[in-house]
Amino acid sequence: MRPLILSTKAALAVLVLVLVLVLVLAPRAAHAGKFGGFSADGTRWLDGKASVCTAAAVDGNGAVVVPPACETLPDARALTGYKFVGPPRLKVAKSTANAIDLSTGFDGRTVSIYGDAGGGKRPIAVFDAGQDVAKVNGPWLSPDGTMIAVEYALVGATRTQVASVAFDARAPLASLSPRAGGVIERVLKIATTWVQKQIPCEEAGVTLTLGKDRRFTILIESKCQGGRDRLRVAGRFVGEEPDKLVLTFQNEGGPEERLECRLESCENIVDGAECIRCQSDDVSFVAKPKPSK
Repeated sequence: MRPLILSTKAALAVLVLVLVLVLVLAPRAAHAGKFGGFSADGTRWLDGKASVCTAAAVDGNGAVVVPPACETLPDARALTGYKFVGPPRLKVAKSTANAIDLSTGFDGRTVSIYGDAGGGKRPIAVFDAGQDVAKVNGPWLSPDGTMIAVEYALVGATRTQVASVAFDARAPLASLSPRAGGVIERVLKIATTWVQKQIPCEEAGVTLTLGKDRRFTILIESKCQGGRDRLRVAGRFVGEEPDKLVLTFQNEGGPEERLECRLESCENIVDGAECIRCQSDDVSFVAKPKPSK
């Protein structure tokens, strides 16, 4: 069988076809511009200087179920009606209005946005950038709290080469937010400061302070025969229905610790007042709402 010999023109045509296929099939960033901001009505975000996009839809676990859809507008006048606001006027968001801490990360070609309502980081959005990622900037949160955007640079790109993407994060944020009317709302409605009275040589004094940002402090004071001890810890708390609070804090020189508490009726009180009972191997107390002055 005679070997197939291509003419110069045919060889060039094959080479061009191969290059086209490589360019088409090679992994590419979905959006190749800096994050330009969110529209005033909260329905669009700006990719670069002229590409107006809808947000990628994600499910409750942060997986993208519908990718962004973008339209390149012909000139700057067409952008005016959207009234985009972005960096530097729009600052990087550290948390949402309902106290969910925001952070970003990347691993290989995967870009992630995380939320933490006090029970540890959970993914809000997980995105495949198509190539290995070198850096992530953001996140930025839309004024109505529904969209979250990031910028990312790919390995091998220059400093000015960045891509951006925004997500409709309502589903995962809702899964992280405390339930309306739940135990956290009930506790904070009763009081933000709860106390156990100190009885020298018998019972430590405890002051438990709970914040709307899901942060807490515990101050434990004891005294006996001239000796005094004082311990303060701080951390985050979450609610577990119907009546449990879980307090998490970093133990100095040791692993993270959890203290489980319950909202229950106070003993020896006839008016039906509620107390917070907390118990672990090292700590046990029953705190009552601190009387208002």
